[in-house]
Amino acid sequence: MLLHKGAKWRWTAALHQAFVTLKSKFAHSILLIHPDEQKGWVINSDASGRAIGSVLLQERDAGGFNIVSTASRVLNQTEQRYTTCEKELLAIVYALQRFRIYIYGRKVTLFTNNKALSFLHRCVITSNRVARWMIQIQEYDLEIRHIKRVQNHLADILSYNPSGMTDEQTRLDTT
Repeated sequence: MLLHKGAKWRWTAALHQAFVTLKSKFAHSILLIHPDEQKGWVINSDASGRAIGSVLLQERDAGGFNIVSTASRVLNQTEQRYTTCEKELLAIVYALQRFRIYIYGRKVTLFTNNKALSFLHRCVITSNRVARWMIQIQEYDLEIRHIKRVQNHLADILSYNPSGMTDEQTRLDTT
């Protein structure tokens, strides 16, 4: 059992097949909706050590949220060396660029699990890159709020398993 001290874990063919099956079922269980221009916009974003991910959501009439779109990508080698705050900020900029067609000119609430970014308007600019990103963010009517990591599971999943990441890279990222 893995919970015992010294227990060894191995990635077997059976475990890989179970993971692929679970991933497929999860992917097919998510239903995307057409956006409703009358409703507000919510973005959840997240960054891992190797990738970034975001989810564009709209509130349901019955409560909860529907997914309008998702976006993720693998970080290049330079981006992987960014600080955690820079990666999380990059995830926000990436989300805003990807979802621009939906959200430009509209009020957006963005949730991130990096508490420091909820104070972004009071940050000291540490580099030209961060300054450029802050200027890009100012184009939007954006309210950034902190969210606990366990509540940010959709963006978290995308940041650990982005489109473009091979199964081998995924395995390396989880070890």
